[in-house]
Amino acid sequence: MIPVVNRIRQSHERSRANRAVAMLFAVAWGGCGTPYRQTTESYDPSLGDFGAVDVYQPEGPELRPGVVLIHGGGWTSGSKGDLAGDAAQLAAAGYFVANVNYRLSPAAQFPLPIQDVCCALAFVRTHASELGVDPSRVALLGYSAGGYLAEMVGLGATDQRLDCPSGTTGLPAAVLAGDAPADLLHLPSLGDGMVEAFVGMPQSTDPALYTADSPISHVGPQVPPFLLIHGTGDLFVSWTQSATLQRELVADGNSASLLLLSGAGHVLNAGPDFGGLNYVEDAIDTPEGWSAILQFLQQTLGAPPP
Repeated sequence: MIPVVNRIRQSHERSRANRAVAMLFAVAWGGCGTPYRQTTESYDPSLGDFGAVDVYQPEGPELRPGVVLIHGGGWTSGSKGDLAGDAAQLAAAGYFVANVNYRLSPAAQFPLPIQDVCCALAFVRTHASELGVDPSRVALLGYSAGGYLAEMVGLGATDQRLDCPSGTTGLPAAVLAGDAPADLLHLPSLGDGMVEAFVGMPQSTDPALYTADSPISHVGPQVPPFLLIHGTGDLFVSWTQSATLQRELVADGNSASLLLLSGAGHVLNAGPDFGGLNYVEDAIDTPEGWSAILQFLQQTLGAPPP
């Protein structure tokens, strides 16, 4: 059996290889790769670094479709740096990108991180002309806990009339979520009580609160198009969560697609004998996942200008 440390090292090597393949998809979509410049802005100065956003602006005078990236980490950890490679790939493909931080639990519990994403979206739209992005063509793309936040904002699950420095905003133009929890009531504890830290109390104390805080409880008609990507090897968030959400979205007359990737999972999963850990690719960190993401963005936002 390969030691866990070697498998972790292999995970980084495999991730770099996957990003190289994904960049080929981006370059194929955007020609030789669109030049861009990167800056760090603040969508809410009162939040300090939690209110920071890395902005990727492709060169050119035309307003571009945009993507707001939302990192994972079980609501308790992670930062925008986790998705820096994804942001660079999307910018090279010609998309404006805003890669955001948000407040983390247990200091910031539901619904504060959701509201932060709303405020980041409002920032992008309010400053659209200077950022070079079309405010009507901005999608949310999140992984794991970030996918949950994207789903909740896309479903209008938090008050859109927030006290954001950039004012209020409507729903995004599209939602993409990878390996995202959609039903907190039926979600195993992630790590050391991550779900409980986010909700603010044990499930046994108030199961109805876990239901109310779940994307599956906010599905209704006339929401943006959804693309859900999930690995069948995900032992932390079962692929059935995305499948159930997709089914409910379609039942209410919405456009929702589900891409299941055989063997893909949540970074580190139990090995076949449950006696060790195997690296399993993130669902959005695969060539298949990136191809689907780029196709979905073109279908819902339109192709970036050359």
